[in-house]
Amino acid sequence: MKYHVGVFSYYYLPIVNGVTLTIADWMRHAKRSGIQSTIFIPNLGSDVYRGVADVVPYPAVPLYRRLGITIPMFPETYVLREVLQRKIDLLHAHHPFYIGNLALTVKKQYKLPLVFTYHTRYSDYVASYMPALSPHMVQALTIKFLLRFLNQCDAITVSNTALKY
Repeated sequence: MKYHVGVFSYYYLPIVNGVTLTIADWMRHAKRSGIQSTIFIPNLGSDVYRGVADVVPYPAVPLYRRLGITIPMFPETYVLREVLQRKIDLLHAHHPFYIGNLALTVKKQYKLPLVFTYHTRYSDYVASYMPALSPHMVQALTIKFLLRFLNQCDAITVSNTALKY
């Protein structure tokens, strides 16, 4: 039986960062091992993925196009349909926020296992986006959110041992 993994991310190539390179490397190794994978990413408004079978752009509005930052536009129905049609066996999320919660929705709807790869120390990262708020409060809320999300995942991998708490 061929295994099929649904990968959930905010970013993918041609955007180059640690997350996209990790995902591309993982997908390349998975393919060599006979594991099929499909990545769900925001539609950046370009044709870069037109005709690419293993990339499913979900509806999104570009916020900062150059950085690939988007606002997902309620992709739940679309993604749920694609996961079912593609007969995905395992979910793999690379972000805990909106797209991670979308993966949790799919997990619950279809009773699929969910793996999360922890790439970023979000408790430090998120505070930089909210300078008007107390860094300690933002950090505490982020950790609380992360723990709630992580406790619903079936497995967690860490891309770098420096991320361990």
